[in-house]
Amino acid sequence: MSRQREIAVRTALGAGRARLIRFVMLESLLLSVFGGLMGLLLAYGGLRAAQAMQITAIPRLADAGLNAWVLGFTALIVIVTGVLSGLAPALRAPSGAIATTLRDGDHQTGTRRHNRLRSVLVVAEVALSFLLLVGAGLLIRSFTQLTSVNLGFQIEKRLVLTLAIPGSYFEKHIGKQFLDRFFERVSAVPGVVAAGAISHRPVEGGNPGMNIDAADHSRQGAPPWVQWRVVTPGYFPAAGLPLLQGRVFNDGDKPVWVEPGQPVPPRRVMITKRLAKRLFPNQGAVGRHVTLWAGQAGLDAEVIGVAGDSRERGLSANLALTVYLPFGVNALPGEVVVHTSGDPMAVVPTIRSIVADLDPNLPIADVRTFAEVVSRSVAPERFNAILLTVLSGLALLLATTGIYGVLAYSMSRRTAEIGLRVALGASRRNILAMTIGQGMRPVLCGIIAGAIGAAWLSRYVATLLFGIKPFDAITYGAVAVILMVTALAACIVPGRRAMSTDPAVALRTD
Repeated sequence: MSRQREIAVRTALGAGRARLIRFVMLESLLLSVFGGLMGLLLAYGGLRAAQAMQITAIPRLADAGLNAWVLGFTALIVIVTGVLSGLAPALRAPSGAIATTLRDGDHQTGTRRHNRLRSVLVVAEVALSFLLLVGAGLLIRSFTQLTSVNLGFQIEKRLVLTLAIPGSYFEKHIGKQFLDRFFERVSAVPGVVAAGAISHRPVEGGNPGMNIDAADHSRQGAPPWVQWRVVTPGYFPAAGLPLLQGRVFNDGDKPVWVEPGQPVPPRRVMITKRLAKRLFPNQGAVGRHVTLWAGQAGLDAEVIGVAGDSRERGLSANLALTVYLPFGVNALPGEVVVHTSGDPMAVVPTIRSIVADLDPNLPIADVRTFAEVVSRSVAPERFNAILLTVLSGLALLLATTGIYGVLAYSMSRRTAEIGLRVALGASRRNILAMTIGQGMRPVLCGIIAGAIGAAWLSRYVATLLFGIKPFDAITYGAVAVILMVTALAACIVPGRRAMSTDPAVALRTD
């Protein structure tokens, strides 16, 4: 029984118009409240999932919760939506011509205005789905490109932890002694292949910089701005950074900073491959001299080695221009990298006991595998891709449901017409083609409208993309195919139902 016929029956049985309006609105309100509760559960689960992803780019995410004011506003929206959604059909409830309504019921064809409105709603749903799916597709492809870049590091079977070196180590000049003893004992742990330290955590550390130039000023142009890192000799094998030329630091290499009144030792540094090409484009860099903090302190240093390039500033950044400085009593790196032959987390208790034995008051913080560090660095991009994928999936589900509902409703009201077509010789294939054609026309219009909107809006997400352009033909084509296939599937069920219409039954019912 259709909704119109049900209302007519209730009216015939004596239900007043005001009572019918309350009944319809109450039903709509209950549906809206149920949907709001489902949304609340999804919001709670989504918040917990986001907190588990440890997205450092969102401040105080771990302390976030479902705010009472937000819940209250959401409840108000749910109630208003339920009331308004029920008010329109309630006001259209038949107050007269009950016999006509009971006789015609499901076979009224409806006005063109109503059919046009339903088609416009389907077009809008499909266009919105296209927009969200394109956004999700772009972010997913960008995330895939981001996670497949060459890091320069080797992250497998590697552990990263932070030694919170206190200021007293600098004042008493005992920091180097501590680190030497620490790495001597860690290197002797079974399963440890190499261990070293750097002043800023790889991939997600800070970015202190300097101007650097060739000491002989043979290079044209302004000196490049590069980042600098203080490292121990064991850092390069521990992080998997290859030595391309020269040698790594040893105990004879002293920090470039000299305390007042102390003799100045020979300063030695290592640089990355890209920086070597910038400073010495047509010759080897080893043995050449550079000026550190050019235009400021102007410290002269010899290049003793060239290391492989890496993405010190994150996966989305270019391969870094980096100069490595030797550690010492006044240059103590605290980000430790340990390369193991097995599970890197298995050596954590041993490392903790070593630190506790050397200094019980020295804390160890942020113990993670190198793979976790890299994964955490792209957590915002992963979150954006997942969030937009979920939203676009919901939009696609709504669009599919809308297409199916509109088409099923339309076919049910055209039963007599379909029966007459069959009686006049229309084949099952003709009926299916008519049904699919009616359902796919607004879908095609929605895809075209969505593509135009996506092409205009995608330029605003260009800053969120890596390795792909805002107008990516593969993404647009894939989204169009997904929508077409999904819409076609939504048209099949009402189409098969229309194909099975018995003309005798349809005409007798009419």
